[in-house]
Amino acid sequence: MRTRRAFARGDMPAAANLLRRAVALLPMFDQERLDLLPDLGEALMDVGEFPEADRVLREAIAAGDEAGDHRLRADAALGLTLVEFYADPPPEWSQRANRIAHAAIPVFELFNDAAGLAKAWRVLGAVHATALRYGQAAAAVARASAYARAAGDLRQERRNAASFAVAAVYGPTPVPLAIVECSRIVAEATGDHRTVEFGFRRVQDPFPCIGFQLDGAGGHRTDRADDSAPVGRGARHRRPEPVRRRREMAQGTLRAIRRRLRLRT
Repeated sequence: MRTRRAFARGDMPAAANLLRRAVALLPMFDQERLDLLPDLGEALMDVGEFPEADRVLREAIAAGDEAGDHRLRADAALGLTLVEFYADPPPEWSQRANRIAHAAIPVFELFNDAAGLAKAWRVLGAVHATALRYGQAAAAVARASAYARAAGDLRQERRNAASFAVAAVYGPTPVPLAIVECSRIVAEATGDHRTVEFGFRRVQDPFPCIGFQLDGAGGHRTDRADDSAPVGRGARHRRPEPVRRRREMAQGTLRAIRRRLRLRT
């Protein structure tokens, strides 16, 4: 219960600590312990402990293989692709992540696991974004958000909200549609609104012409954009960015974009 509350309020250090303790106390091959490993791996990723997250998730994958637990294996494998994505993705990351996500979807569908489906579509959104397919990325993230909402998984819902904002900025989403969707996401977000709003503001800050400012939990104004222009194209045309940011955008990785944007905060 305390772990779920920590996840819900976005307190990942507390969640990682509680999960570590639970995993350490349970018997090595206890099913409850094994089921906690994917969550522990993601919590460790969120606090920047990438090597430990990698180790935990590989343990879960091995346990899933040995026990024939396809859902555990799929969950942990998706978590591992996210660890690689945020740490230092290898050149073949997109191809492997795409294969893992598509293999995981029917497994989660079989078990009616909405949270697992949310994670799979989240990974596919990242795959599309790294290839500059931002329209497809937005569609994948929208599906991830819907599954997260169905599962009551607030943590994934908030992450997908921020990812949608990134895809809206760089993709073909028209400004009016982006305004409506982003405002709806913020207005409907429960728990820790700061995670959602921070993700939106980080994208909006260097691109003020995308057409909205968050006001509280969902208000907006549209006095800074040409509503006929797609979000990404309008931003690039109206406000030329420094050479380094343009180069990073051309590389097509959200990791590079996020790293550059963090320098502004």
